[in-house]
Formats: sequence, C-alpha cells, structure tokens
Amino acid sequence: MSAEEVERLGCEVTSLNELLKKSDVVSLHARLSPETEGMFGARQFSLMKESAYFINTARGELVRYDDLYAALKEKRIAGAALDVFEAEPLPMDSPLCHLENVTVTPHIAGATRQSAENGAYMVAEDIYLFMTGRLPRHCANPEVLAIAERRSS
Repeated sequence: MSAEEVERLGCEVTSLNELLKKSDVVSLHARLSPETEGMFGARQFSLMKESAYFINTARGELVRYDDLYAALKEKRIAGAALDVFEAEPLPMDSPLCHLENVTVTPHIAGATRQSAENGAYMVAEDIYLFMTGRLPRHCANPEVLAIAERRSS
C-alpha cells in the first residue's frame, strides 16, 4: 500500500521505532521468517513506554524472551500477555510464570467456542464422506487415501 493510500484512509506511515515509542499496546502479528526471528528484544522493549503492554499471539521465535523477562521484571514495560513461546508448552518453572504483570495462555488464542464447533463439524462431515465412499474435504495427507483404496481392492 502506498503512503498516499494510507493517508487517504486517515492513517500515517511511521517507523517501527516511532510506533513503539507512542503505543500503549503493542500486539505482535508477524510471520516467522529469517528477517523477523528475534525481532523483539532489549532494544525494542527499551523504546516502549513504561505504561505499555506487549501481546504476542504470533510466534514465539519472534521474541527474545530473556529480554522480555528483564523488561517486565524491572517494570520497564507495564505488562505482557503471551500465548506463544520459543519452547512449547512453556515449562511451569519458567520465570515468566512468576511475574505478576504477565498473563500466559497455552497457545490457545484462537480457541473459541465457534472454532471448536466448526472443527467438530468438519471432522464429522469428512468421516461421513469417507464412509460413503467419497473423498474427505479436509484431509492433510490425501495420498494415504489412495493407498487405503488400493489395499481394499
């Protein structure tokens, strides 16, 4: 999107550093790539306001958690909500679990009642399709269906 299009929408283009300095909440939604791995570390946390909150529901590898822990423990940022980690599940003895200004969830940010119902419906539908001799719509490895069909012939 061009700078003109951004401005037409009532927004302004800014750098990540400037955004970190101004934001009350920083919510991370980036894909993991060689360019984004470890993109949030001591420098980025030092730019944030002491009253700011950090949220990561993207990928654990985007954050240097030792640096985040230091920023939280020393109250350089107000708090964090974390759903993803470098190693999952997060060990119970992780220092992050012992900070009062951190909320930790076990990689379930997208787990809603609707997503659970949709998942159950998709599984039931695919079982029905398979049992009636048709191909399931949501098979992650369809090559096994061809193998199973050859064995039953």
